[in-house]
Amino acid sequence: MSLAKRMMEVDRSIWTIGDRHRQNPWVGHRIRATWKRTWGKKPAGYTVEGMLQATFCKNGRTLIGLVQTDTGKVVSCPWSKNWLTVEVIA
Repeated sequence: MSLAKRMMEVDRSIWTIGDRHRQNPWVGHRIRATWKRTWGKKPAGYTVEGMLQATFCKNGRTLIGLVQTDTGKVVSCPWSKNWLTVEVIA
């Protein structure tokens, strides 16, 4: 497998929705998420940094990610490539 394909797999794995059969491999890692457009009360460009706590699907349609900040606040994110950019912080 080429390096490009391996990198694409890692890139796509951040968008995994965890359930009892499949777990997002990045849960427990530090991430930085930036909104591409307004979602809820958060404007486009809003950024949150912290530990990824969970990814799940609400009502069979809305994909949600939970990020816990350093202050302990849990922020929900629109867990989709169309709504969010995500960086894993080493």
